[in-house]
Amino acid sequence: MKTSLTTLSVLALLSASVHVQAQTGPSYEYRAPKRGLQVLGASAPAPAPAPAPSPAPAPVLTGQLSVASLAFGPVEVGASAASQKAQFTNTGNQPLALSAPVLSSAASFSMTTTCGASLAPSESCDITAVFSPAASGSHSANVTLGTNASNGPFVLALSGSGLVRSGELSASALTFPATAAGSSSLHSVLFTNTGGLPLELSVPTLAGSAAFSSTTTCTSSLAPSESCQLSVTFTPSTTGAHSGTLTLGTNAANGPFVVSLDGTATVPVDSFAANVSFASGFENGFSDQSSNGLNLTAVNGATTSTAVARVGSYSAFFNNPAGDGLAANVKRASTTTGGELLNFGTGPFTLEGWIYHLPQTGSTGRSPTIISNSPAGYSAANTWFLAVNHVSTSGGEANKLTLHVGGNTSFLKSNAVIPTSQWTHFALVRNASGFSLYVNGTLDATVANTTASLNGNGGLVLGLADSGARGGFNGYMDNIRITKGVARYSANFSPSTLPY
Repeated sequence: MKTSLTTLSVLALLSASVHVQAQTGPSYEYRAPKRGLQVLGASAPAPAPAPAPSPAPAPVLTGQLSVASLAFGPVEVGASAASQKAQFTNTGNQPLALSAPVLSSAASFSMTTTCGASLAPSESCDITAVFSPAASGSHSANVTLGTNASNGPFVLALSGSGLVRSGELSASALTFPATAAGSSSLHSVLFTNTGGLPLELSVPTLAGSAAFSSTTTCTSSLAPSESCQLSVTFTPSTTGAHSGTLTLGTNAANGPFVVSLDGTATVPVDSFAANVSFASGFENGFSDQSSNGLNLTAVNGATTSTAVARVGSYSAFFNNPAGDGLAANVKRASTTTGGELLNFGTGPFTLEGWIYHLPQTGSTGRSPTIISNSPAGYSAANTWFLAVNHVSTSGGEANKLTLHVGGNTSFLKSNAVIPTSQWTHFALVRNASGFSLYVNGTLDATVANTTASLNGNGGLVLGLADSGARGGFNGYMDNIRITKGVARYSANFSPSTLPY
């Protein structure tokens, strides 16, 4: 039976009953499903309207560089730093139009890119830069990327500094003061690393005159701003002008470094000049360079020569290949005055010089004489001469120096054999204990004799023992010096090659 419902009382609970009762009739029960509630006996509500569609997002054109700058730091000029890159990203929602990146200066920077003409949203491209400094100092440049982004254009700053390997000498020339031959003078220069990188140094080298020698505190490397010292010593053995160079090799861009060297050697001052009886280097014939003026006269064609000289340009030449013969034929240089200058008595003296002894073919019993004071006769009392025997007789031995005193032909003789055809220095010295014979500066023979008296009975003769033509010398002599009253040498020495 159909019942008309005028009033509904609805109680809805999840998983509960709905009880419907008509006010005029019996009641009915309806169990509603758990998911919802249905009202029976009423009209259904109208469906909800569909939501309005979302508006389209506004276009965004933006981009961003991963870094604003690339700093390369110090790099050696001529070298290249490791490449660095910046990334450009499209941070908008629309494709970006890109123009080619522009480098403001290509003098020390270079640039490459993966960026094309367009870049999709969220996509990226790279700008890569390399720094190769062309000069020292600070360098900068910009890379500009043009786009249609609202926050463009985009500028990438580039920076770096160029360093060079460079050095500097405190002086490029050293001029030494006038220096007596045989003595020394010292000068120094500083070398400084003026660049920003370590320098590699080689061992300094000398060229030119052997009068220069060098030492250094420089090692194989030198840090920036550090210095080391180069020292040069000028020790001339010959008089006159000397020049040379000192070179320091480095890997500096402005190297190598050269110091020019100049010095003048003067004749050393002889502290015994007042005691010199005779001295000659034969640069002006046979004239005496001492204050005595004991000039010699060339006899029978004795001459000075430039063919073989030990000191300076000239030497005395006595061409007596046979050695013996009449005095009228023996070439020699002599004076009949000044005997008192050779009158040594029992006091000290020094005879010295250089000889270049040539082979000789004379009869036995003759001694090629270097220096003599006995033109009247070699065996006269107290007379003496110094000779080089060329045969093994007359108390001597072949090619040995022999001092003859008053006819004693073996008063003192050398142990060393005097070679022919080369220069040999001799020095005969007498002191309070006796006689000493030096050969090339080395003590060779001695005799203890304090009583023998060496007196002059005539003048000085070079190249002949006496007027009987005994002992004509064959060869050259140079820098002959006779000092009375002074024993110049008491130990081994280096013979001088300097003029008197």
